[in-house]
Amino acid sequence: MGASASADRSAVSDHPVMVEKSVTKSARMATNEVTFNTVPHRVLQPSSPLTLPEEAEEIKEFHFHIYWITSDRNAHDKAMALRQRILELVDAGFFKVVPLSTVNEIPRGPHPVGSYEVWVPFEYFARFYSWVSLHRTPDVSILIHPLTKEEIKDHTYRATFMGPSMPLNLNALSEKLDHVPLQYPELGFGYSARK
Repeated sequence: MGASASADRSAVSDHPVMVEKSVTKSARMATNEVTFNTVPHRVLQPSSPLTLPEEAEEIKEFHFHIYWITSDRNAHDKAMALRQRILELVDAGFFKVVPLSTVNEIPRGPHPVGSYEVWVPFEYFARFYSWVSLHRTPDVSILIHPLTKEEIKDHTYRATFMGPSMPLNLNALSEKLDHVPLQYPELGFGYSARK
């Protein structure tokens, strides 16, 4: 390796931005030695400065809002059957999630159709997401969003839908809350996990 190549590699390695390292195929196959090609990349900065330790960490609580077209009795029944099975699996200890006791038979808050909410801590996110992906019927949509201090962002570009998306009433949400909306701290999961 020439002096200039060595200097270039040193400059990239010492730079505080992330670099991509890819192993050349011939190096992997031929020897135990690895040759890296380093390419500098820009690190994207957050749109607003992080002010609380909770915001610098991963998101730890989510809502799954199960939606059905209010006038569709068949969709309503399937959504209720899904809810009943969730309750049974919670009772059996399969996952630690909390379906609210309230079922909204009409639009409520930002939700444009019939709905109910399931609180999911990050410790059970993968298990619940996987299960509901396999058991949701096509006439039931699910809005999934994180819980942070920024409700509008949480319900828009941080959110995702399983099934068809639906427009939300964003006027029912706050732009910035005073604190992260902790839920069910007595369970010791999510933002309330014991360290």
